[in-house]
Amino acid sequence: MTLTSTTRRFFGELAQIWPEATQRNAMLALVSDDAEEQTRAALILSQVPVFNAVLRDTISPTMMSAGKQGNVIPAEASVMLNPRTIPGHSIDDLAAKISAFIGDDGVEVEVTHRGVDAAASDENSVMFEAIASAAKSLDPEMAVVPYLSTGATDSSALRRLGINAYGLLPFPMVQSDEERMHGHDERVPIASLVFGTKLIYESVRRVCT
Repeated sequence: MTLTSTTRRFFGELAQIWPEATQRNAMLALVSDDAEEQTRAALILSQVPVFNAVLRDTISPTMMSAGKQGNVIPAEASVMLNPRTIPGHSIDDLAAKISAFIGDDGVEVEVTHRGVDAAASDENSVMFEAIASAAKSLDPEMAVVPYLSTGATDSSALRRLGINAYGLLPFPMVQSDEERMHGHDERVPIASLVFGTKLIYESVRRVCT
């Protein structure tokens, strides 16, 4: 488990409005200074995939290949792993850990693609405050928290130059909406589309003025 300033603030502020008591208490314990409480809390929160993914490096096997035809034992097999590393973690270190875990000289672990390493955007910037202000103007009860994205983003090229860049998820969704992301039936409710359009407009207006 690795806690960054972003994930500390994410869980600390989300706990103020989170409805489920066990997870809410775990969020508060996670951002405490008690190492034992943090470990206990991480076990609870890691059961939720989206929370687990911001607490540690994650790996997804996405492509597997072996063999040329059905009646011949393959001479070799390969698997493509798609990792997401916590900011500050090295992809080479992760590859070394995977190799050590496998513990077989006959298995080669190689880094074939690299992203752009860059520091996280400042969650206390004027731009972030403008986005938060826009959200609260539309819904005063809404919590606006920084989030460590688990997806790939082009913003790393900007952040590497010292430019704050934020991904904004403006559409309110329930769990079933989120589970359809990138699926053949991906969609958001019309009311969410209207809210999201207003939020983007207000955010841009505040940032520009």
